[in-house]
Amino acid sequence: MKYILILCAIAAGYYLYTSSAPEVAKGSIVDRIDNGQSVPASDIQKEAKKLVNFFCSDSQILESFGSSISQCLKDFKDNENSCDNRVFPDPNALVSKRNVAKSLITKYRKCTIS
Repeated sequence: MKYILILCAIAAGYYLYTSSAPEVAKGSIVDRIDNGQSVPASDIQKEAKKLVNFFCSDSQILESFGSSISQCLKDFKDNENSCDNRVFPDPNALVSKRNVAKSLITKYRKCTIS
């Protein structure tokens, strides 16, 4: 039951992020991939960091996990460098599939604030 609640909270956070994110951040990676372009992993990494920061600013979701904004930001700061290297070892690698980009963002979020 706890895991279902966590998954729902993550989905809600992602929905809120995509619906309130600036237009440039919102569609740039997906639009580029959908148009047949490859996206550097460094661009995906930037978007992943934005998502984590957005997630860490939502006190309602964090409270449902038993966390707080300050704890989430601390965890992110503590894990950021090692997760950068673990999830994005080659920032120049090109990603041309949506599911790969989504997987990288998910892995980064789980690594930084799990």
